[in-house]
Amino acid sequence: MIMFLKIFFIVFLWLFAINMFLFFGIFIFALRYDFLGGGISNYLNNPYPYAWLNFDGEHYLSIASNGYQNLKHFFFPLYPFIISFLNNLTGDRFENLAYIGLFVSYFSLIFALYGIIKIIKLDFRNVNQLLFLFFILLFPTSFYFASFYTESLFLLFSVWAFYFIRKKRWFLAGIFCALSTATRITGIALIPVLLVEFLLSKQRFNARFLFGLFIAPLGLFVYMAYLFLYFGDPFLFARNLGEVFGEQRAGTFILFPQILYRYFFKIIPNLDLNHLPFVYTVFLELFSAIFFIFGIVLLFIQKKFVYAFYSALIFVLSTFSGSFSSLPRYVLTAFPVFIVYSTYFSKVNKSIVYVMFISFFAILGLTVMLFTRGYWIS
Repeated sequence: MIMFLKIFFIVFLWLFAINMFLFFGIFIFALRYDFLGGGISNYLNNPYPYAWLNFDGEHYLSIASNGYQNLKHFFFPLYPFIISFLNNLTGDRFENLAYIGLFVSYFSLIFALYGIIKIIKLDFRNVNQLLFLFFILLFPTSFYFASFYTESLFLLFSVWAFYFIRKKRWFLAGIFCALSTATRITGIALIPVLLVEFLLSKQRFNARFLFGLFIAPLGLFVYMAYLFLYFGDPFLFARNLGEVFGEQRAGTFILFPQILYRYFFKIIPNLDLNHLPFVYTVFLELFSAIFFIFGIVLLFIQKKFVYAFYSALIFVLSTFSGSFSSLPRYVLTAFPVFIVYSTYFSKVNKSIVYVMFISFFAILGLTVMLFTRGYWIS
């Protein structure tokens, strides 16, 4: 209970800080009027909450309000469904949707972080828990945990799925895996983790495991069945990515080496330095890729193979659209990487750690201001 209250207090302070950056950004950056959450009038009248609904948040708001329409099927249903359900309980008012979605994200984050602390106690030694919280909350794109996005909800389900997998409680693990796959496509990364962990446990096949394995992908399968019944295509969520997101996303899977080639030989040499927000975003994408690749390597070095395997799957699935454009956001849920960094930096001189986190905080502030003023981040 004491740790839960500490997490609650730290998240409260973090939310206060990033919302201060939101209002600072109003005086620093010109507003870009495309893809503003809730539309221009709602945004201008109420920067909070609507600034946290920019870009993809606008799609989730539309689904929660009006159901699925053309070119919105890439966005998985559980998050907007929860928001719509809670809104119906509180009077079915459009203006409530944004607040409900944000509070779903806030509380999902708190309970997700609490679950990670339990995982740390279970499987990691010599981890400074406070250091871990700083790593994950001060990472430059961590503000997505407090946005009208699926990051916090997916983190919640995937963390507790992982916890129950490690505790060999297969039925509960399967339920949380299913919830994860109903929230985001990357939830399928938990299914091989479930299978590998069972094989490593050297248990005989039993009804609980088989039932847990059976229900694990049901979130995805139910969504695919819905798409087939109402739109005639169970794979509609994977089609027309380029039309939805622009040229930074491809409509087919592209291998990781091809993405690196694209960045180093096409994107970076042709950067327009007069458009600094775009330049910033490109280097943020590369930093995130390097940060998580190195973190995955550290997990393998520490022989945390299941955690490394899961983080690697999250990383690879985040690049299949042919770009790092969403990588800085998607890899936030690869929580073992933040844990392993906290193990190494707990041994580093405190002055270095302070400088690093002050730098992270400053970059986070800049990223928040850009995002909330309508600039694409991830």
